[in-house]
This record gives sequence, C-alpha cells and structure tokens, in this order.
Amino acid sequence: MATYTGGYDINSLLAVKTGITVAELDQDQLAASINAEIEAHNNLTQDMLSVLAETTVERIGAWGNTMRGEMIEVDEYGRAPTQNQGQPGRLAWPLRKFQHNIGWTNDFFLQATPADLALVFNAARRADALGIRRGLREAVFNPINRTVRDVFVDKTELTVRALVNADGEPIPAGPNGEEFDPNAHTHYNVTSGSTLAESDVEALISHVVEHGHGTGLTIYINQAQEAAVRGLDGFAPYVDARIIPAMDSTVGRAPLDVTRVDNRAIGLIAGAEVLVKPWIPSGYLFAFAAGDPSKPLRMRLHDVPAMQGLRLAAQFRDYPLHADIMENYYGFGAYARTNGAVLQITSGSTYTAP
Repeated sequence: MATYTGGYDINSLLAVKTGITVAELDQDQLAASINAEIEAHNNLTQDMLSVLAETTVERIGAWGNTMRGEMIEVDEYGRAPTQNQGQPGRLAWPLRKFQHNIGWTNDFFLQATPADLALVFNAARRADALGIRRGLREAVFNPINRTVRDVFVDKTELTVRALVNADGEPIPAGPNGEEFDPNAHTHYNVTSGSTLAESDVEALISHVVEHGHGTGLTIYINQAQEAAVRGLDGFAPYVDARIIPAMDSTVGRAPLDVTRVDNRAIGLIAGAEVLVKPWIPSGYLFAFAAGDPSKPLRMRLHDVPAMQGLRLAAQFRDYPLHADIMENYYGFGAYARTNGAVLQITSGSTYTAP
C-alpha cells in the first residue's frame, strides 16, 4: 500500500474526499500536523480572550482595597497619625476539566478519507471554542458568587466572585476619591424602561468610568440590539466602505465590516466603541475598558504547561474500537471587578441572569 508523505493541514485534508484513506497517510506527519493545528487553535483562542481576561495559574489572590486617606495639616513640629488603607478583596478562580471524546471502529478508520478526519478534528475544536464561550458568558452575566472545590489540587473551597455585586467585599475608591457602598453598589443593572434609552447606555458606561477605567471603552451587544443602538441620537455609525457618504454624513473612524454581521464593530456612542458579538445573550449589554491593563476576568489554566489548552490527552486502541480523548483545563472568574458592567433590557426592576 502506498504511503503519502509531505505536509498536511486541516484545509488540505478537507480537500481530500476520495482516492486515499487516512490509513495510507504518513501517520507521524499527520500527527505532527494535527498537533500544529491544535497549537494554532490555542494561540487564536488566547488572542481572542486577551481583551477580556488575563491568564493565570494562581487559584487565590487579592484585588483592590479601599484606598482611603487624606492629607492632614501639621505645624512645624507636627506629625500626622498613620492611616490604614483597608484590606483588599479576596478572589479565587476555578479549574475545571472538559473533554471531547471521539470514537470509531477499525473498519471506519481503514475506509475514512482525510476529509473525514479533518471534520472530526474541527468538531473537537469547535466544541472547545463553544465551551470557552459558555464560560465567558457565565463569568460576565451571572451576578451570584459561587463556592467550588479545587478538586484537581487539594479540594479547598474557593469563592469565585462575579463583577461588583453588592456582596460586601471592599471596593477601591474612585479616581476623585469617590466611595462606594460595598453592600449596595452593583454593576448588574436594568434599563429605566422596557426599551433601551440613551441615558441607560450613558449610565452603563459611567459604572465603568467612575472607577477609573477609561482606556478603550467598549460595549458588547447582541445582534438583536443593533437596531435599537443605531436608533439612539448619540450613536455615530461606522460607514459601509461601498457607500460614498455625503459631505454632511457622520463617518466613523473605521469602515464598517460587512463580512460578519454578528461579530463586528458598528460605531461609537458616548465615547465607547460598540461591537456586535455572537456570544452576548439577546437583551443584554456589557461595557468594559478594553485597554485597561486590569482585565475584568481571569482565566485560570493548569499549572503544568503541558496540560494547558486543548490537547490530545489519550488514545485507546482496543480492537475493533478506537477512541481519541481531547481535553482542556480552564476556569473563569472576575478579577478587576469594577472594570465591567452589565445592563439588562427589561420592564422589571431586578436584574435576572440570562
């Protein structure tokens, strides 16, 4: 039987639907190509997440403190009393294990085309991306702190916190000395009416800015809210590059992306860039300072580098069955709890998680 050598990638495998089977390919080269694709997937995933979350191998940390204090006038011989700056808040990040297992019979393997193999791998890659997206949604939109056990270390109970949610944890003072009641201040709010108003968007942005986060202000929305946002008086849309605007048209600082209507920047409002994102639930808006070095979330990874990211963890060959096990360890929790605010469009007065 002929053995086909050379470099493979997922796109080239997808193109081979007839003629040869996976069994005829150079298996070492094929494995190396799959591992390269996995590494590329992990790098792209981290690049996507870097705006919202920084990665860490820590499980417990501190964030912020009250930062209260004042300058006290003294005379020539005076000495002001020392001042306590308060205790920082306690944070934790979970570590969870996810699997996507692939199984087939020996007969299938002997007859499968390279395209069949590529489709199986793409399914695993998509499952991993969807799982990470689900974790992001939970970390951003769930206002309830939760207790989890660190089952992969020592079963210590960890308190994983949401964004600022009136849980009594210390909140740093604002840039102008503003103080916030930790038992009442929350970044999970609802609109003033049953529909979205410009004042609601301005209040949402204010919840981020008042804490000193102002670099790269960003609002994520679902495509279902695009028409409502575009209808606000203060919205300045990005313009389709295929259209030559009139002299008095409002032109954004970037052309409108027409290739992905559910994943693109559409314009500016109140100093913030508005982006449509497919993972944002309908009826909710999320604002944060994308350029702030302190990210809203942390993504905890396994502390063993070889166990970070999507990987082929095991292969079982027990004739006539075959199985590949794909694994990923990660977990999300809030980090800079003030650098993020959520708005729900509802006629009710209480925030409800999607």
